[in-house]
Amino acid sequence: MSDILNAAQAVADDAHKRIRVFSDIPADDVPLFGDTVHGALLRACRNATDDERDAALRALEPIVRTAGSYHVGIIAIVCGTLVEWGGNPAIVASALLDRLTEHVALATVAWLREDNETPERLFERNAEAYGASRTIQFALLATMAIVCRDIPARQYARATPGLVDALEKLVSLEPFVPEADFLLQVLALTDGMNLTILHPETRRGYRVSLEAVGSNFHLFTLLQGALIGDPAQGFLPGTPISAVTMAIAKGEVSPDEDTYDVARFQFYNWFALKPDGTIDGANIASWIWGEGSPADIAPLDGERIVVLGETVLAIRSWSGFFLNIHTALRSDVRVTAQLSDAEVTTYIDRIKAQKAP
Repeated sequence: MSDILNAAQAVADDAHKRIRVFSDIPADDVPLFGDTVHGALLRACRNATDDERDAALRALEPIVRTAGSYHVGIIAIVCGTLVEWGGNPAIVASALLDRLTEHVALATVAWLREDNETPERLFERNAEAYGASRTIQFALLATMAIVCRDIPARQYARATPGLVDALEKLVSLEPFVPEADFLLQVLALTDGMNLTILHPETRRGYRVSLEAVGSNFHLFTLLQGALIGDPAQGFLPGTPISAVTMAIAKGEVSPDEDTYDVARFQFYNWFALKPDGTIDGANIASWIWGEGSPADIAPLDGERIVVLGETVLAIRSWSGFFLNIHTALRSDVRVTAQLSDAEVTTYIDRIKAQKAP
């Protein structure tokens, strides 16, 4: 452990060195992870235990908060690598995300410079912008390693003032920064949303929680996988989703070819239920459209309710909805509760008493 902490301290000491002239920043980033303090720390942690990697992350966390723009990007990729190897992403998540908006904005300054402005001139005009431009991809890659493994980190990033706007501005510029676009895609996913699912035909109901769900097509597949099963065990009847399709939808494996799924239900907003308790399948306005997102599902008194009915189209299928943005990202719909018959009846009666929007 002492070797790792000593190596982390060497990284911290290096980060505190003030960059005074253009030549203080290496022309090539590749050697940074060779015979350097950063490379020494990574080598010390490569075969370490997770606890030892966590100790290194805790030692680096305050440096992420205080280092200059060039050094913070370098330290970020070291932290991201330790997370990829098993370190706890929560240790450095807030520190990195607290710096990221400024880092992206500084890199954007560099991207917006005049075509005839050399890197040396940019450094003289704004050394922090030049430093950020050199390490922005490192910072974004490290952020992806963290947010793809940690739901609270994703929620923290979404709540970070100005971060999404800064990323959107950066991706609108040339040269294109794909890592910024990937991060925006991850932050656009739905996490932590709770849905109530009603299947009036069987008087079954469920509460579910969403994790990293993209489009409603993605939601449909995950819902079908979570709810279809043995009716004697409280599940819904229907043809089960294949294990391969579910593994792809959850991000556990990558598709070898275009993967598609077929609707086992028609998915409705709550106001599809008519006063007599039947579903108005012809009311297209009540359909939940697959191209939308779970946030588009209509709430009733603040609660989003999905009503399941028989399919109304001969075959409804979808493809190209699976994420696979990052190998560590996992998507899921978890059943958190099964509703009793009385609870389902209460929901249906409550909906029947409502006036459709």
